[in-house]
Amino acid sequence: KWYEVEKSSQFASIFERNGFCITAEYTVDLDGTVKVDNAFLKGGPDGDENDAIATAKQIEGARLGVSFFLPKFDFSYQSYNVLSLNGEKEDGYDAALVYSCDTKLGLIKTESMWVLSRTPSMSDSAITSFYDEARAMGIDVDNLDMIRNDITGCYDPAL
Repeated sequence: KWYEVEKSSQFASIFERNGFCITAEYTVDLDGTVKVDNAFLKGGPDGDENDAIATAKQIEGARLGVSFFLPKFDFSYQSYNVLSLNGEKEDGYDAALVYSCDTKLGLIKTESMWVLSRTPSMSDSAITSFYDEARAMGIDVDNLDMIRNDITGCYDPAL
């Protein structure tokens, strides 16, 4: 289980409008693909749960493709690139920076980024370090207008 700590505002306004307490669970299926269960509460911590189920497949290394629609067809996959990981592999890592950039039909560019953590929050310095890495790779982080998820009332304070 991963908690969405920050995300690009364009992604939030389209796919997670009024979403709170956002998590993702990744489960490897028998065929080698990964089931992605994105969950959030609509409107606030007491809102109705919404789930978006996707299929992910490995393209190469830390490059994945994720499809919410028609996963049997390659054209439905969006890029999902794990740019950086914090922590140790044997412990399942602590945090991840994920980036997606696609152009459809040569016209429509979509670009998103997420900061994911095994805990509901992260230090500002860890997030800044991720963003510095992304900038060093040529990603215009400021243009992505990253926003922090409001987790007030979402999780047990002991997490």
